[in-house]
Amino acid sequence: MNYVNNPDAARHWRIRVGTADRDTSHAIAAMLAVKLQMSGKRADYQMPWNVPHSDDYDLRNCSTGRIASVNKRQVKVR
Repeated sequence: MNYVNNPDAARHWRIRVGTADRDTSHAIAAMLAVKLQMSGKRADYQMPWNVPHSDDYDLRNCSTGRIASVNKRQVKVR
């Protein structure tokens, strides 16, 4: 995880791993979150209950902020 110490790396990270995820060990995401925090970065880490890898995690429940404004502006492409 040497890339975390890169001074050009992002300062804010959002990590989601559903508890029903079979593709990656939960420990990997947890270790990444800890490493980020130890490097002075912000890690928004959550494990949504009973959500598989293929789900959209908590996006469908988001009603405020940037995601909601993007969803309102979506246009259908023909």
